[in-house]
Amino acid sequence: MNQSETSQQNAVIGRSGRAGSKPIEGVTRIPTMEEAAAQMGVQQPQDRQAARPVRASIPTESNVSLEDTNKEAVVANQEKRYKRIKRLRTEQNLTMAIVMGALTSLLCAFAWAFITAISGYTFAFLALGIGFAVGSAVRYFGKGVDPVFGYVGAGFALLGCLLGNLGAGYGLIAREFDVAVGSVVRFLPSLGITAWDVFRGVTGPATYVFFIVALVWGFRSSFRSIDAA
Repeated sequence: MNQSETSQQNAVIGRSGRAGSKPIEGVTRIPTMEEAAAQMGVQQPQDRQAARPVRASIPTESNVSLEDTNKEAVVANQEKRYKRIKRLRTEQNLTMAIVMGALTSLLCAFAWAFITAISGYTFAFLALGIGFAVGSAVRYFGKGVDPVFGYVGAGFALLGCLLGNLGAGYGLIAREFDVAVGSVVRFLPSLGITAWDVFRGVTGPATYVFFIVALVWGFRSSFRSIDAA
């Protein structure tokens, strides 16, 4: 077989192997990869991307050591925090917190009544100052970290707001009649006017909102900061 015949035969064989071409007599058609796989019983994957091997995530020694280090750091911080809280609890003074909280509450209530008597106006937002002042006093003198100190601060903050608002009512009446507040306190019961009547006369819906905010503020500001200690 000469060279020209060989080239012609190869061309014929190449054309016969294409999809959709008719076989030529005397020439064996070369099967495609899919046909060869089917004859051998090998199932071709529909998605070649899915046939790629999945690499398992194997933790390396560096990752394991890093996780252990993080866990040790967390445990160490928890132990330091526990020791700090234990030390701060030995410095707590509930008696001083109660005494100074009550004193601050009375002073703030008097200041509220005095401002009202001088100006002739009652300022409900002064309740916020009472909550902050009482909570700060409880925190500074009580040095507490337990919840009971928050209850002390909230209770005296609310007491200061109630007394301050009541004193503001008496102050307005005293200014109106140009008499002393003590005279008003003694004279009103003879007229059938109670302290509750005076309190309601100077209390509006916004006042109760300020009371609630002052109570929450008094509670939250009564604790000593653990991280800053």
